[in-house]
Amino acid sequence: MAGPSYIIDGYNLLHKLPELAGLAGSDLELARELLLGRLVCWRGRRGIAVTVVFDGTGRAATAPRAAAGVRVVFSRPPRSADAEIAALLAGHRSPRSVMVVSSDREVRTRARDRGAKTVLSEEFAAGLRPAAAAPPDGEVKPEMRAEDVRDWERYFREGRTGQAEGGPRRRRR
Repeated sequence: MAGPSYIIDGYNLLHKLPELAGLAGSDLELARELLLGRLVCWRGRRGIAVTVVFDGTGRAATAPRAAAGVRVVFSRPPRSADAEIAALLAGHRSPRSVMVVSSDREVRTRARDRGAKTVLSEEFAAGLRPAAAAPPDGEVKPEMRAEDVRDWERYFREGRTGQAEGGPRRRRR
């Protein structure tokens, strides 16, 4: 990695967003997908490198490995996400150009010891929250999931063959 970038302590950040933290107990995979969706939007406005590190120890690591420019890394036992973040910084050509997002004191200390900058997950999370709770017309619109995007891409590539009028069928949640 070279140039300005962010390394994000994934579950640490996820649990600083109340609506995602509440969801994580019942559907961790969906909570991760929603977090990645927000990070993709955030990154898109800045055009910088973003890596999100999730602790894979004892958890189902089924999220995508990349999401529209956001690199996703799962630690592998016995390495923790904290150790994975330290390894990413150790391998970075210019750690001074890296911002580490975590509220874990040890992660932040190790990052600063390598020359990286840090920001608390709570502070970073404030910039990820939707600007408004609902669209101006009051209608709540669901977020697009990766599988929905794939369905629409297939629809436009192959046409309506085999599809009900109106586009890909929506999956019930």
